[in-house]
Amino acid sequence: GAGGDDRLLYEETDPRFELEVERSRSGEWLILTSASTTTTEVRVARVSDPAGPWTAVAPRTPGHQYDLDNAEARFYIRTNSHAPR
Repeated sequence: GAGGDDRLLYEETDPRFELEVERSRSGEWLILTSASTTTTEVRVARVSDPAGPWTAVAPRTPGHQYDLDNAEARFYIRTNSHAPR
């Protein structure tokens, strides 16, 4: 932000992963996605407290890909877990 000191909120240490941050449809949550070619991990934090805890939705597991959104006080998760290969 203009006029303030920058502060690190989250650091991805695995070079195979890229980070993306977006706001949920509800506007209440920030969604941080760490993604590689075959694996994702999603963390969320309240928009009102972006420096607060970034909570992992599911642990990073090789081969597990998922994404989520939030609307009407619910999280919606789309996953490849238990999907046919």
